[in-house]
Amino acid sequence: MFYLIFKNNLGEITFSGSGNSEISVREISGLGTPDKVYRTQEYLDFDGQVTVSSHFAPRTITISFDIVGGNISQKTAEIYRILSQNGTLYTFFDNSQRRIEVNQISVDSFIRHGSRFRSFAVQFICDNPYFSDHSPIYESCYETLGNIVYDEESESWNLDGPSVWGTHSNDKLLINSGDIKSYPTFTICSSGSAADSNGFEILRVNPYNSSEVIQKFSLNYPLSDGETVTVCFDSRSNGNIRSVTNNLGQNLLSYRSEDSSLSDFWIEPGANRIILNNLSSGNSISASISYENQYIEGVF
Repeated sequence: MFYLIFKNNLGEITFSGSGNSEISVREISGLGTPDKVYRTQEYLDFDGQVTVSSHFAPRTITISFDIVGGNISQKTAEIYRILSQNGTLYTFFDNSQRRIEVNQISVDSFIRHGSRFRSFAVQFICDNPYFSDHSPIYESCYETLGNIVYDEESESWNLDGPSVWGTHSNDKLLINSGDIKSYPTFTICSSGSAADSNGFEILRVNPYNSSEVIQKFSLNYPLSDGETVTVCFDSRSNGNIRSVTNNLGQNLLSYRSEDSSLSDFWIEPGANRIILNNLSSGNSISASISYENQYIEGVF
């Protein structure tokens, strides 16, 4: 079964592929591979042209649909009201569920077919042409594991692992199931105050050889007790700004190492291995990563 839901803070509209629904889709376009824009160069005494670059254009999705049944004037007014504001379009097709952000909306005037039937057409323009899953993926990428556990039944402490109070799990294998690279966001929380300003480093390494570092980002910043630092590599989130901030709203970008750049860290399609190292002493940290699988098609 196939249907779409457009949603914003004014409400939602369900466009159904079933002819028995109150809002039934007659025709839809723009869910496949988006159009590409090419830049070319021509030269004197040179046949043809040279393609210099290409990129996907903004996505245009057009839906022609009918509304039927009673209270049709009220339904029409509600559709116009909801479509007066940008929002998110969700697609549902068999086992595939995806979403895309809508930045511009155009609605054609409806065509009346009696008192219980009206036809519409709406066009959605999406600045980012890629679809993503309905929700971002969240994974823990640094946590402290306790090795000494109290057994209530035997009323004694059991040692599980090496004779230390705790070890760290900081090595994570991530799968990007999308069609293009994804720019993640890391959230690092500190327990206890760091005794130095060595901060932390985030590495993307070869999935089969951890000594081969592919990308690296380091922040030489002393985290305080209870402080949370967010490293956002995604320019399309957070107001279209890559950033490093803490929970006090402070900009920490100046603390990055000289060889670190927010535009040079991403997750490739397929397997990715992420290692996060706490380089400071005197504090312990926990960390998580969020990212989006992005697709060139809304349905398949």
